[in-house]
Amino acid sequence: MKVRFALAAALVLALLGAAAALMSKRFDPDESAIALREYVRDRYGRDLQLEGPLRLRLWPVLSISVPRTRLSETGSDDEAARFDSAVAEVSWLPLLRGRVIVERLRINGLHARVLRRADGSRNVDNLVDPLASTPDTAPGDDPPARPARVEIGRVEILGSSIEYLDQASGRSIWMDDIELNLDELASRMVTPASLRGRLVIGPEGASVLVRIAGTLDTDPARRTIGMRGVEATARGFIEAQSLDINARARRAALRLEDSGWNARLESFALGLKGAKSNVTLDTGHIRGASIEFDSSRLSFSAASVEATARGKALGLPFEAAAAIPELSIADAASRGKAAEAAADDGSRCVSAPGSTSGNGHRRLALNRLA
Repeated sequence: MKVRFALAAALVLALLGAAAALMSKRFDPDESAIALREYVRDRYGRDLQLEGPLRLRLWPVLSISVPRTRLSETGSDDEAARFDSAVAEVSWLPLLRGRVIVERLRINGLHARVLRRADGSRNVDNLVDPLASTPDTAPGDDPPARPARVEIGRVEILGSSIEYLDQASGRSIWMDDIELNLDELASRMVTPASLRGRLVIGPEGASVLVRIAGTLDTDPARRTIGMRGVEATARGFIEAQSLDINARARRAALRLEDSGWNARLESFALGLKGAKSNVTLDTGHIRGASIEFDSSRLSFSAASVEATARGKALGLPFEAAAAIPELSIADAASRGKAAEAAADDGSRCVSAPGSTSGNGHRRLALNRLA
């Protein structure tokens, strides 16, 4: 029995050794780089520049190292993205069956630039909808070679940044010190994920440390970025004023459209603390079944939303509460159910719609919206 096991092990090692030798002999870094650049140019109309050769490592795991790389904008020499280095670790045995399984992909120093032009188009649109989805063929030609199926497992992106510029509004958003971990990558991603980074927003002058974890549920073909079981924190400053946010949600989704974007939160809760000018928010809580905003249609809707706040305004303490059972606003029309709001400023309230108690507690009943 031991002899059979030893022979089988020796045979497997011999096959792997032969495959490694064959791969090492056939792998040409220069030809691989040329093929990669041609593929990117034909499919996306962009120029890919590698500042060095690709390197193949056979032991202890099969891996391909990519040097510092730069990707241009479509039809331009302007830089759209770059990274300092990348390493892909590939499983050996699936290669014998014609499958490429990347067990781990690690990218260091990635920087990407997303631009929304004045006409509403984006510089990343053709990465979602490539210029050439299938190779051109003529009658009588052999069918194109079927590309190898590539599966990617764990993805790690470290020390990276992303920049977003909106030419129409003049707004800029920058996130750096990014650490992103994904357990699986596919055309439609459903995978545990975690993100950490520093968010800078102009012209508001915001600088916030952000941490997000949950299950990523994203469909690039539909331009949808979503996450389930979200846990998030944001701590920092906006215009030199402190900000502290803790949030959780059953689902959060952002859909990019040609004329704007749509955002939705489901079964969410937010805790807020912060200060701005003469207002200090000691505690603030917002929870609800759902809220949704569509920037292209200028519509907003909310269901079963409750909010409470306690703090100081102009040196005076205050408490406030509000409840919105149902609300929908679209253009000039609105509808919903009666909402309630209550406030207590610790002193007598001035005359206002609603009822006022002796301790300054005011409750407002908002009529049904027409």
